[in-house]
Amino acid sequence: MTTFHQLILWGIKELSPITDEAKIEIEHILTTSFKIDTTKLILNLNCKISSNKSLALFKSYIKKRKTGVPLGYVLGKWHFRENLYYIKKGVLIPRPETELLVEKAIRKIAALLKDGKKVNVIEVGFGSGIISIELALTFKGLHLHAWDISKKAFEVANENASKLRTSNISFYNCDFFKSLPTLDKLINNKAVNIIISNPPYIPSYDINSLEKKVKDFEPKTALNGGKSGLVYYKKLFKLINTYANLNFAFEIGIQQKEQLLKLLKNYKTKNIEFENDLNNIPRVLWIES
Repeated sequence: MTTFHQLILWGIKELSPITDEAKIEIEHILTTSFKIDTTKLILNLNCKISSNKSLALFKSYIKKRKTGVPLGYVLGKWHFRENLYYIKKGVLIPRPETELLVEKAIRKIAALLKDGKKVNVIEVGFGSGIISIELALTFKGLHLHAWDISKKAFEVANENASKLRTSNISFYNCDFFKSLPTLDKLINNKAVNIIISNPPYIPSYDINSLEKKVKDFEPKTALNGGKSGLVYYKKLFKLINTYANLNFAFEIGIQQKEQLLKLLKNYKTKNIEFENDLNNIPRVLWIES
């Protein structure tokens, strides 16, 4: 019979040709297949495996991953911060950079509430719903509004919201930029209005140079930011001239800081901040207008 230790060695050998993170991925596949946590896995490394059903599931996940399908789509789930989210093909797999965006937004919102300000949060392009859900879980007194044009994203986000028991989000399955009359009604002139977004920001000509697991499997609509990569920022910046008390929190692409600063010279802003990732690369933009 097979032990967990033997499965780990075999799995690493199988996945090493397609990923540099084979050991980490095997751990995720094992814990999912056998419905155990990492601690239990470590304590039982040399135990004999008795569940043929779980073993067959493990091998099926390995087989699918070897075809290049990203791990998030193979397992149908992904951890983001402290929570586990349902994921499926057609919806972007959460990235660590987006955790920076959420954490920045949480700090800003908490500071505003501490100062006695009212806060109104609107997300553009919610995908799997992770940003709005994390904010809704943190600030249960707020009601968030979030838009995405993708029907699949709408289904996944609602499932995640239900699973994590968040009822203080309204998801809209339509084009945000064609919903400005609705936005007019939601903007609160007595509150600090925050638009948060992880928009598509990869320049069109860079799409084919992305990793296979990204370019071949993840939704192009969630990646492609047009020729410059800045199409959606330009569209959203136009709102600065329309509404008062409007702040923005964005995830941004590598090497886009200077381009975005140049664009923002055309708009009246009170404060602009960038947040760097662990590699000291600017990945989050905060704007007060």
